[in-house]
Amino acid sequence: MTVREVWEELEAAVVQRKSLFHTPVVATFDGKVPSARTVVLRGVNQAERTLRFHTDRRSSKVRALDKFPALAWHFYDHREKLQIRCVSTAHVLFEGPVWEEAWSQTQLLSRRCYLSEVAPGSVVAEAYPGFPCELVGREPTLEESEPGKENFCCVVGVVSKIEILSLRFEGHERVLFEWDEVAWRESWLAP
Repeated sequence: MTVREVWEELEAAVVQRKSLFHTPVVATFDGKVPSARTVVLRGVNQAERTLRFHTDRRSSKVRALDKFPALAWHFYDHREKLQIRCVSTAHVLFEGPVWEEAWSQTQLLSRRCYLSEVAPGSVVAEAYPGFPCELVGREPTLEESEPGKENFCCVVGVVSKIEILSLRFEGHERVLFEWDEVAWRESWLAP
């Protein structure tokens, strides 16, 4: 698989919800422990070498990225036995044209998650849906969703490394692509 094919696969995964690359795992480090979680791939820009997901600005991953902006991405398609790992420098966006466009394109049902009265990961007395209880079973109106904008942010990772592992009966293949400020440099690795 070429680096161009990787970007094409990831671009397709943004809009193909059934793609196994649509929901990668991202890992952060807060200075004490690493933390990994599944996110939804919301944007890919091959020319700018970026991957994007959305999150609540009050989340622990945003706090971790403020201290250590390194972000690891893990994509795996078990049907194809294909793993893609990316290393990026993260930028958290709370304003600007990318953030504005992302918010405007966020569906009302997804906006509901940014209306939570408490930060993600907060201790609560009982099970909590992650949004105001009056919205259980329905999506908010456009007007009801707007206060969530203050909690919404985009995490954009500028990719510097891509590693591909393909597990095959004929023999596994592993290749590393590293950005050298001009182009991708390719190195074959032992699987």
